[in-house]
Amino acid sequence: MPIYVNAGGVWSEGKPYINVAGAWKLAKEAWVNISGIWKRLWATNTWVARAPMPTARNGAAAASPGNNKIYVFGGYNGVSPYNVNANEEYDIMSNTWTTKASMPLSLSGHAAASPGNGKVYSIGGEDPDDYSHNYEYNPATNSWTQISDMPGPQELAAAVSLGNGKIYSIGGWDVNARTPSPNGYTLEYDVVTDTWTQKANMLTARRSLGAASPGNGKIYAVGGSTGSVLMPTPSNANEEYDPATNTWTAKAPAPTSGDCDAASPGNGKVYKISPSATEEYDPNTNTWAVKAQIPVSGMPGCIAVGKNGKIYAFGGYADSIYLANVQEYTPDS
Repeated sequence: MPIYVNAGGVWSEGKPYINVAGAWKLAKEAWVNISGIWKRLWATNTWVARAPMPTARNGAAAASPGNNKIYVFGGYNGVSPYNVNANEEYDIMSNTWTTKASMPLSLSGHAAASPGNGKVYSIGGEDPDDYSHNYEYNPATNSWTQISDMPGPQELAAAVSLGNGKIYSIGGWDVNARTPSPNGYTLEYDVVTDTWTQKANMLTARRSLGAASPGNGKIYAVGGSTGSVLMPTPSNANEEYDPATNTWTAKAPAPTSGDCDAASPGNGKVYKISPSATEEYDPNTNTWAVKAQIPVSGMPGCIAVGKNGKIYAFGGYADSIYLANVQEYTPDS
């Protein structure tokens, strides 16, 4: 949400500044009083700290079913039994956390998506073996249900939905394999029929990648790593998947390479987010722009988009410490 100021009778987009000890500084947020109620405004292309998670962790998954809540579940924290089954609900409006029904098992390296049916899905992961089981979480009943298995175990994949009752699991690997290396799988899950269908492979096989759909009916798979478990190679590949034609097309590579997450907050752009960079991809111009870097070292462990059009980053790992930090990113309009 941009902030507008009136200068000489002309309204123009501006940014909030405050004077601190005689020096003017850009404020990351501003508050106004409307009818006795304080409401928060915000500057764009900024990261702001929010209430930390109850459970510090890395490798969790997060998704929102569109109810102004985000569910963060699974992950690992380095304490026996290593993986966790915590499921915690973040309320965007009140900036508070509530503990919900735990996952049926402890997982990390899984992916999450919501296909527009008010539910959240956990896809793949490891426990500690690679896992082909998947689960549906229903916030209305606060309960988990196991759904049909994927065709094979899948860890460190990306999951994305177009809001059409389908979820796409993209990339990843089966670390149980004799010579584990990333695959280029595209697996489509139909929520209504509870079935999986294998689709055309990505052009560049990767794991630990990000994937998102900016609302144009396409999916963009960005970043990640190629190579074996012993010799990974950071990738800056950016590939577009068209579910209507079941085809992949190479697009402009990202400015930086390596493991990342990705999200689209409803402004027609895709955001590739890693501990070292936030990068914005515009499918209309096939170009990238470098944006504000997340200010906490080792974040994010996972990300999700809120109903308010902002991106939320959860947890991570830095300096031998598992993080409970939460950061909120407001993109440009």
